[in-house]
Amino acid sequence: MKGHITKKKRGEYYYFVIDIGRDPETGKRRQRWFKGATTKKETQVLLTQKLMELQEGTYVEKNQMTVGAFASQWLVGKKSSIRDGTYSVYRSYVNLYITPYIGDIKMQELAPQHIQQLHTALLERIVPSTIAKVHKILRAIMDEAMTFGIIRKNVVRLVQTPKAQKPKISYWNEEQVRTLLATSQKSRFYIAYLLAVTTGMRVGEVLGLRWQDVDLERGVLSIMQTLSQNSTTFSETKTESGRRSVTLLNETLRALKEHRIFIAKEKLRAGDAYRDHDLVVCTALGKPVNHTNFRDRWKKEVLKADLPHIRFHDLRHTHATLLLKQGVHPKIVSERLGHANVNITLNTYSHILPGLQEEAARNLNDLLFHQTTFPNEKQSKF
Repeated sequence: MKGHITKKKRGEYYYFVIDIGRDPETGKRRQRWFKGATTKKETQVLLTQKLMELQEGTYVEKNQMTVGAFASQWLVGKKSSIRDGTYSVYRSYVNLYITPYIGDIKMQELAPQHIQQLHTALLERIVPSTIAKVHKILRAIMDEAMTFGIIRKNVVRLVQTPKAQKPKISYWNEEQVRTLLATSQKSRFYIAYLLAVTTGMRVGEVLGLRWQDVDLERGVLSIMQTLSQNSTTFSETKTESGRRSVTLLNETLRALKEHRIFIAKEKLRAGDAYRDHDLVVCTALGKPVNHTNFRDRWKKEVLKADLPHIRFHDLRHTHATLLLKQGVHPKIVSERLGHANVNITLNTYSHILPGLQEEAARNLNDLLFHQTTFPNEKQSKF
């Protein structure tokens, strides 16, 4: 591969031309023209750099592709290879946070300062942890653009995301849980609330639970699938640890047996109109429950119970917190939640560990020294 420098008549700039071999189909000689500098010496430097790029395979053709256009293509390619719920998250992040801010910038002109400006703008709308997710998606988009030879380097990797604060965990105490269960007992979704707070299941796991995965004799349920965010399709749990068996409380087992009778009666009444998906939590016609409708119903239940608002997902945090406060080993809590390892459980629920440490020290003090007063508490002189 070689090249030469030329200058057009009356032109201010030099140009350099590189021979890139012959077309394999036609056999014709192929050349590429590049704009150089105003001096021959500077243009020679540019020619040498371009030859090195071509030889090393780092050269990319100039194109007008924008970030928004390529992000849309990236989403199309991703749709068939990821879960529906994950795809919905990717699409919403691209459409809400990437395309509106940097979508019109050409891929080859995207610079680190554009990414920093994006972070600054998003900080006015969303929390740092969400910005980190947007950054991760944008980084994956640009990585693919590099693979396809559209850009030479991924500038997203040159910029750090804003430091994310550890999210605050919201949960209810045992009295608040009792209140919610008492006020929602006649609700169609009472069994969903009970399952979440007594097993730690996620919303998709609750809405995807089938009767075939519930062993009413042994009092154990197996979490095998989840209802996707589109509320129409089911998928396996994301991880091996997510596929787990959970021992049921006696009250949960009793409520499940009662609920199964209720579902059987509905199925009988609906007749041919019933669409049996074998779901524990379903509509009156047996169909999967829409995620949005379920969240709306949950908010109304919390309002009716006059309780501090928490998300339905926070019943999972409530389950874990109540267990840990009862002295249940974190490894058992981790297994019930389907965490990949116990460290995730410890890091997530570290808010209650100081209190548990103090209680453990009290108990050990009483056991070894038969004292009912802790050392750092004031003791009477008499």
